[in-house]
Amino acid sequence: MKPLEINKEMEGLTRQEDVLQLKQLFFKVKRKYNLSTPELITKIEEKEIVIPITIFNNNLSSLESVVKFLKENLNLTVKEIASKLNRNNKTIYQAYSSSRKKQQQEFKETQPELYIPISILANRKLAVLESITKFLYESSKLNFSEISRSLQRDPRTIWTVYSRAKRKV
Repeated sequence: MKPLEINKEMEGLTRQEDVLQLKQLFFKVKRKYNLSTPELITKIEEKEIVIPITIFNNNLSSLESVVKFLKENLNLTVKEIASKLNRNNKTIYQAYSSSRKKQQQEFKETQPELYIPISILANRKLAVLESITKFLYESSKLNFSEISRSLQRDPRTIWTVYSRAKRKV
């Protein structure tokens, strides 16, 4: 056998292993969340809107940053944003108005290392910053100083916000 043929055979084997692992994960998730195959496929195909972590700065509140990004960069309406964030239209409009006064320019397109799914912000038990901090600490495994740098907040604020979020949930 030539080296090229061996590489193709190995590539096929790797693909088979990947497919097998994917199937195992698929059935594990189906069982864990008690979903039918069509339900799981629908969930997989749903597009999750994500927010780049680079939009956060110390000029805008977390909600203002999120709303401004969704409105200006993703062209969502106030009503769509309110629905996705589980907030009142007036709250979203006020946050957008306030953000435009504080920062007129749009967020620049960058390739951040981290994204935040907006679905985590729909939990009304937590404030926006609490949800983001909890997600970054627990899911992304960042420490408080890394989170504070990313969100441009004081590390003590991040620690306090996380502690508060933990108590609420």
